[in-house]
Amino acid sequence: GYELTGWAPPTAFVLRIHPSAAAFSSDVAAAAAEVTRLSGITITMGAFASSPQPDLSGTAAEIVVTTGTYCGLGTIGGTEVWGQSTTTAGSAPIIRDARVSIAPELIADAGLRRATLLHELGHAVGLGHHADRFLGREQIMNPFLDDSMDAYRDGDINGLVAAGRLARAPQSASLHAAASVSAPAASDSRS
Repeated sequence: GYELTGWAPPTAFVLRIHPSAAAFSSDVAAAAAEVTRLSGITITMGAFASSPQPDLSGTAAEIVVTTGTYCGLGTIGGTEVWGQSTTTAGSAPIIRDARVSIAPELIADAGLRRATLLHELGHAVGLGHHADRFLGREQIMNPFLDDSMDAYRDGDINGLVAAGRLARAPQSASLHAAASVSAPAASDSRS
């Protein structure tokens, strides 16, 4: 009921909100708390972000939430992930930085905003799209929005648990010793 991206998340992220997304900071915090609760990956709130651009020079893995920056034409959300390759042959690269963006027009629609934030934060911790139904239901990680998606569903939860296990695997220890990957590692735009 889920797909992983092939990128391993770290055990913790600092979540920073760009001023363009400040109006829905409480929604971002609630969605991040849900990811932490289900995956065990710690997401703590940090200071506001001054730029939506990635910053791989910091000591902590970071998720920045903004509006519009990474949304493609006709999409309601997008996530770009940058990473570091591991020093262990065959290990997944580790997510180092994620930029989550939602379309500015969603600011006024709490239901669509919540579904999009849950979906995009799922990508930020290593979940891919899953277009198939699981136990008869569309999942939040489906690439197409269903406005009834106000909570993670069974397949999504299984994926978050798997991402959490991947974060706690030994390869995550190489986060700070790894070489940077300079281009965006993965990108997603949700339709």
